[in-house]
Amino acid sequence: MRNFFFLLILFLVACTGNSGENQYQKSFDDFQTYLENTDLKAGERVLFIAASGGCAYCVNKIIDFAKENKGNDKITFVFSYPKKEFQSLHYKGIKKSDENIHLDDNNAYKLGLIAAEPVVLFLSEGMIKEKVEIIPDNIEVTFKKVHDYIK
Repeated sequence: MRNFFFLLILFLVACTGNSGENQYQKSFDDFQTYLENTDLKAGERVLFIAASGGCAYCVNKIIDFAKENKGNDKITFVFSYPKKEFQSLHYKGIKKSDENIHLDDNNAYKLGLIAAEPVVLFLSEGMIKEKVEIIPDNIEVTFKKVHDYIK
């Protein structure tokens, strides 16, 4: 009887091993419906998601990186801000009309895709291959990794 319960617990733990990754992918799939005119399922892509309440240094570096990569169809930038803060992005040179830039009214927060740190999602055919949380210590390395990934 003891062995049965041990095997049952082991089985249940094994079945839930990657449920966190699956839930994140599901949230990401739901989030894509908010990204109009963006095909993240075609080939190798990179998606940056930055939020207003996160690391200000990181967000400013991502804004600079976004300006350098305007029109690059392999990199998509999502700025998840409350609508009332969209104007502050406009002053920094980020416009909703830019092809690879999306202004998101906190949907990334609501779906649990980001917390305080911005994230970079490395995608292949719409599936998340890797998720990197951006902090000041890894931002330049992450930008290089992005360029290497989309070559």
